[in-house]
Amino acid sequence: MNIFFENLNKESTWRNDFEALLSQQYENKYTVYQSEQIENDEDGWGHLLEKIEKEDLVLITSVKSIEEKVKAVQNKKGIPILVTSSNNEGNKMMKQLWREEGIYFIDLFEYSSFVKEYKAELSDNMHEVMGKYVLQRLQPLLMESSMFNKYYYGACMYPELWSEEIVKADIKLMKSINMNFARIGEFIWSTLESREGEYDLSFLENVISWYQEEDIDLVLCIPTPTPPIWMTKDHPERCIHNIDGTIMVHGSRQHACTNNAYFRDRAYLITQKIAKLADKFSNVIGIQLDNEFKCHVDLCYCDSCKAQWHDWLEDTYGNIENLNMSWGTRIWSEEYLAFDDVPVPTTTPFLHNSSLMNAFRKFTAETLNDFATGLCHMIRMETDIPITHNSAMGFNLLNDELFHELDFVGFDTYAPASNHPAFTINLDVWRNMKDKVNEYMLLETSTSHAGHIENYISPHPVKYLQTEVFAGFAGGLKAFTYWHFRGHRYGVEQPHSTVVSPWGEAGNGYEDVVESGKLIKEMSTHLEKTEQAKASIGFIYSDDARRHYNIETGGVYNYRGLITDLYASLVRKGLSVEVVQEAADLSDFKLLFVPFIRHLSTYMLEKIKAFVAKGGKVIFGPMTGDRTDELALHANNGLGDLGEWFSFKNIRQLSVHHYDYLTDGKPFEEALDRLVTVFEPKSDWEVLVQTHANEIVAAKGKVGQGSVVYIGATPKDLINSDLWSNFLEEEVIPYDRDLEYLSLQTDIVKYRRESSDTIQFYLVNMTDTAQQFTLEVSAEELLEGKALTAGQHVLESYEYKIIQIEK
Repeated sequence: MNIFFENLNKESTWRNDFEALLSQQYENKYTVYQSEQIENDEDGWGHLLEKIEKEDLVLITSVKSIEEKVKAVQNKKGIPILVTSSNNEGNKMMKQLWREEGIYFIDLFEYSSFVKEYKAELSDNMHEVMGKYVLQRLQPLLMESSMFNKYYYGACMYPELWSEEIVKADIKLMKSINMNFARIGEFIWSTLESREGEYDLSFLENVISWYQEEDIDLVLCIPTPTPPIWMTKDHPERCIHNIDGTIMVHGSRQHACTNNAYFRDRAYLITQKIAKLADKFSNVIGIQLDNEFKCHVDLCYCDSCKAQWHDWLEDTYGNIENLNMSWGTRIWSEEYLAFDDVPVPTTTPFLHNSSLMNAFRKFTAETLNDFATGLCHMIRMETDIPITHNSAMGFNLLNDELFHELDFVGFDTYAPASNHPAFTINLDVWRNMKDKVNEYMLLETSTSHAGHIENYISPHPVKYLQTEVFAGFAGGLKAFTYWHFRGHRYGVEQPHSTVVSPWGEAGNGYEDVVESGKLIKEMSTHLEKTEQAKASIGFIYSDDARRHYNIETGGVYNYRGLITDLYASLVRKGLSVEVVQEAADLSDFKLLFVPFIRHLSTYMLEKIKAFVAKGGKVIFGPMTGDRTDELALHANNGLGDLGEWFSFKNIRQLSVHHYDYLTDGKPFEEALDRLVTVFEPKSDWEVLVQTHANEIVAAKGKVGQGSVVYIGATPKDLINSDLWSNFLEEEVIPYDRDLEYLSLQTDIVKYRRESSDTIQFYLVNMTDTAQQFTLEVSAEELLEGKALTAGQHVLESYEYKIIQIEK
């Protein structure tokens, strides 16, 4: 890999410091070029392009012809990196490219502002500070080997709740059952700063050393979800204000508004101190921001949010006339004369304009990410320890933008055993959250069941946990972490399963926890010799689409449920699926699902067109393309640019969830689900599904070297639908690249890993019923060391196998 600097303005001397630090850290492994070094004339950029090879990093610091430069680098299979050191229109342009196209973006201006405010002593050597920061941000892309050299197995622990004797005993116990990892500290703020400005981190320092003595590695958390009482006592303005005017209070978590300036400042200060402490310890291998952003809260309507909302609107829309036009505010005389006139969407007699609600939700997510970025700045001033967060699919965030700033991905899931695709979709989403970086950790899941004082939940069946562990590491996990190790005596989550009870005896699922530790040791021998192999079927996931469904629910829609059900219909057929973001590279796929994406950006549509032109197949819908980016209807076509591309006519939508809207029985008669899109395709398209009223619901057309399918609706019961099963058999399953080796019966989960000379299939039955699979070639089962012949084989309930085939 080489690193190139596009250097038209010759201003930023931090580049020299960056190169010196890079050479020192990587022992001259990387060659750094600047455009004027290649040829000192106006065509330096052209000569630079000639040298770029696949995966080379190209740092673009000038906004001159920036979009053309980005595309030129991408055409050479390089990785464009946008770097700005000023707060001007160029900065805004780079941010827009980052947000719209997922281009890597490094904001030196913002970081330098944090350094000047919170570590002013570094200001005299700002060039070195900036060079180091750029190197920190590029670390995940520069590492040729894994960020972590171990497979981690462990639990979340709360040493602040227990005596030193108990904590040390728990650390020894976890080590005895093959655990090597713990996550600590996410709720510890009051222990470290019991009174405002009075810091004492000695307890935390001692605790970290106890783990280090037993060779237990840690993810150390930043405890901002639970500020101490002094933060909000007599200061309701620092708390979240709800839509009904009520104000959240101290006593739980996430009650403080992350847009409040005072809260941010105190959060940044405690973060800086924790990061400085963490840097002393080699066993702190990661730092987690906060805990489950937006887990318990959503929108806030406080004065801080109102002020920032108006600034955000001006920054986003430029002038009030543009906002009025974008939102269509002449309806109901909503027109605004100034940005300060635009309300936050509190209670109104009916509903707010969908565009206003969409903008406010986007503002909320983006400003939350601004807070997270500030935490990252404070950490990176003090340490190079990789940064993560434990997100989840149920929270209203912009995860792709959040994890862009972080070094690796973390997530939580508490999927029930009765719905195992709800577990595996998490693996397939979070593994692909950071393009080019596949390091990810499961930072919370249950040993047997979740639960709190208002919700008792049934435990997993015996041995089910081991199937989650097997699937997790087969799917690329670097850590599998239980919440939590020793059960809480107090609070609200006492009914939650744990490794051991509050009194120290085995908790629910303990036997499976122990067996899972043995399984990971057995698997690691094979995992270390192989790498994750991408599936040939892609599936787009979008937090923007989630936001749209939060607003336009139709009284029946939930994005997470929609996506999980459709995904489940694929994996229950034995298909492997990569669930990727809108900005993801599509080149490795043969087939791509684009479901429930109500707005298709111009960038995304052009990328899909290029994919199809080269021979790819895309399945759109339901509802894909039926709204604008402002969550309005299109002016030109019911499906906007997508409908224009397909030349669809007579596009209509109708809600059928109150009655059976039946297909015509060719090949099956079934009721369709909820909002149905019907359309008239071109005459050379093949009609796949139509109704008794002769309205077309699904059709397929050839485009260039590839093909496209539009689905206007799915059957009500996807899992048991003959119509949907037939569609998958004909239009999807043939694109699974693993068919030459094996085919699977319903409900076997499959992950593929490869070495230079072998292919390994990790198969696991996550159900209570035996399932069959068929090998097309002879193979070896690695866990038992048995030869397998071509033909049918059985996976018993909760059984797993590693099947190796020579290339």
